[in-house]
Amino acid sequence: MVEHNYIELFMNRLETGDIICFEQTRPRHLFSRAIVCFTQSHVTHVGIVIKTNMKYFLLHALINETVMLEDLEEVIRSYEQCVVYQRRLYVRRDLAFYRNVSIFIERVKNKKYYFDVVQFIKAQLSITNKLTRSSEEINRFFCSSLVAYFLQTMNFLPLNLDVQLFTPKEIFNLNNDFLDTPKVLCAI
Repeated sequence: MVEHNYIELFMNRLETGDIICFEQTRPRHLFSRAIVCFTQSHVTHVGIVIKTNMKYFLLHALINETVMLEDLEEVIRSYEQCVVYQRRLYVRRDLAFYRNVSIFIERVKNKKYYFDVVQFIKAQLSITNKLTRSSEEINRFFCSSLVAYFLQTMNFLPLNLDVQLFTPKEIFNLNNDFLDTPKVLCAI
């Protein structure tokens, strides 16, 4: 079990907009095991840090749930045998940035969780082109599509990318001038 003081210590490095990636060595959920199998990566979940009044939350999409804002410490404690990574977002965190984050949260909060197995497999086999974004409004999310949509909405990813096809592995490995390389935040 991770000590409370240890969690506070590393959480102080986080800022709104940073990306959190969860790497599970032995995922307990069948869905997480399928992600590991298809992506050849142990990164099974991703989310966006939201910091308000020195409290830390994770904006993320959960299977059989919706897009939600949860206490980050509680989310981390819910994992077993996990390494948590931070991808720092390099951005000027001014009033306009925080306003855009608030608008984004209101747009996606409580939207349905969505995972299209066929599209996921096609994307992994490179049958589907990520450069064919649907013109329809995105209103259902897989955890990594939520993060990709956030980065796209904040103008860190091109608008022509189909964010619904991003996997947790791709968020973890994303090469982008606005994201730092993944750094270990803690191991549970």
